[in-house]
Amino acid sequence: MAESSDRESIWSVRQDDLKRFSILFPSSWAIGFIYQSRQVEQWLEVSWCRAWGCIWVNSRSIGDTLLELLTEEAGTVGLSAAIVSLMLIAGRRASMALFDWGYDRFTRTKRAREEGREEGEQRATAKWIAWNARREDAERLKKPFDEPPPATAPTDTPAGR
Repeated sequence: MAESSDRESIWSVRQDDLKRFSILFPSSWAIGFIYQSRQVEQWLEVSWCRAWGCIWVNSRSIGDTLLELLTEEAGTVGLSAAIVSLMLIAGRRASMALFDWGYDRFTRTKRAREEGREEGEQRATAKWIAWNARREDAERLKKPFDEPPPATAPTDTPAGR
């Protein structure tokens, strides 16, 4: 499957990959951020004393404290989202390349088998035609003909090859 290359160099990004990344990255970042916020909620339930201590000591609101806790991990979530997005895009391209390679190999093998079968049939037909011509010549000349047919000759068996 040949794709049209809309890249200027090996380092430039394809437009279709850029579109996919612009959809996958924010989606995976949002999913990661939601997951992380759930983790923070669980963390707050376990260690509410620390969170309340931050609020009363620093006189900040619960929103500011939650935002601080979430942004501590936002870089990790963003990096993870970027890696996941790139892996999905590259994985798609790699799986397509693997499928194309396997399909090409399968069709080449199938074509080679068909060509080999046709060639084998032509060889067998030529052997039979030659054998029959020798038999008819011997019959016409009234000579004994004791040559076995090509299919029963020992050189045509798989063990004789």
